[in-house]
Amino acid sequence: MKAKETLLLPVSPYQTYSIELKSISDTLVDLDNRVYQETLYPGNVVNLSWTTQVINIGIGRLVDENNRPLPNAVLQNVVGIAITDDYVFFQAEIDQDTRTLEVQKGDFTCVAGFDNPLSTSTVLSMGNLVCR
Repeated sequence: MKAKETLLLPVSPYQTYSIELKSISDTLVDLDNRVYQETLYPGNVVNLSWTTQVINIGIGRLVDENNRPLPNAVLQNVVGIAITDDYVFFQAEIDQDTRTLEVQKGDFTCVAGFDNPLSTSTVLSMGNLVCR
């Protein structure tokens, strides 16, 4: 089954089922990992849905608009947690719809834009990103 497809799964009534989604592809995917517990009776239909997003691994460096490094800055709108290291390098899981990184370092906040191509490449070499 592929993303955005519907699957009809006939099962026996009078039983409770645990239903979850698991990835079997070699693509990095952020899966909704909820487990549904559903009891079925004759004639009832249960409609379940999950969310999935293909993600890429973004690797780069982060500087401010004056080309000063931003070490130990937190990247806000990524999957999971990403922080720049002492040398301002970061590695972050980024969904394919994201085009900016929101960054916070103490009281300072900024946004770094980048091109996020829809490609089969899992790793995005982002180079130096300027946060404005």
